[in-house]
Amino acid sequence: MLALLLLVMAVYAYTLYQSAQAAQQSKEELDTKTGVATQNLINYRQNNDRASLQEELEQVQAEPEPKFLPAYEDALALDTLVTTYSDDLDLPLTGFERVDTVQTIGDSEFPAVSYLIVVRGDEEGLTGMLSLLNRFPTALLRTVEFNRPVVDEEDEQATVPAWEMKLELDIIYR
Repeated sequence: MLALLLLVMAVYAYTLYQSAQAAQQSKEELDTKTGVATQNLINYRQNNDRASLQEELEQVQAEPEPKFLPAYEDALALDTLVTTYSDDLDLPLTGFERVDTVQTIGDSEFPAVSYLIVVRGDEEGLTGMLSLLNRFPTALLRTVEFNRPVVDEEDEQATVPAWEMKLELDIIYR
């Protein structure tokens, strides 16, 4: 009977030893995972300052319009540039309209000046007119059409420019 009792106690002790080893291994795995998670959290907090990002977001949202938009007077400067350019190169300006309008971009509406420009000339002159738009980074070009003008048979002696260009564009301003 004593031998049986010793055998039961030995089996029980062995089972406890196995459980203790498994618990020690689980503890080490949890310690490793906890250490990695703690290090990740430290890195996240150091590299992602939520308060400063929140403050920057609030500043951006508080501004009613982007800073890069030109003033209304700057958007109107295209009038002078186009007329001066066409006069200097003797390009017939056969159509020129300007209308104040509103452009919707995404969920926001912005004031804009819409232009319709029709001019005749050679390739070099018309290309130069297009290059004037480089001065207006907020210009939205809606239409560019190139056509050959119709020559009137009665007026064959007249010099007719090789091309007619029609531009429709909007310049967004603040």
